[in-house]
Amino acid sequence: LVALAAGHGVGALYGAIIVMSIGNGLTNPSISTLVSKRAPSDSQGGSLGVMQSMGSLARVLGPTWGGFVYGLGHRLPYVTGSTGLFAAWLMAFTIKRGREAAPTQNSP
Repeated sequence: LVALAAGHGVGALYGAIIVMSIGNGLTNPSISTLVSKRAPSDSQGGSLGVMQSMGSLARVLGPTWGGFVYGLGHRLPYVTGSTGLFAAWLMAFTIKRGREAAPTQNSP
């Protein structure tokens, strides 16, 4: 998204779209796998359903937000999108580091 906001010309546009397509193609199956492995076996379907519902909500709210901020500047949807993705990455990284540092409790 940063490349889309900063790029000039058709070559930069195609390059950014190719990278985004590959990233999206690798991310979505990985997230589904992670959710199914982390969820208890008796609630995997519900967890995957919630994940799909949140994805659908994002596909509604994302373009709505993008259309709103596009009126403020044609690069702003990409800047705000990349900022949101960076915040999500930072939260995921912080949660992962917190889990790795947390002591494990052994049951007697």
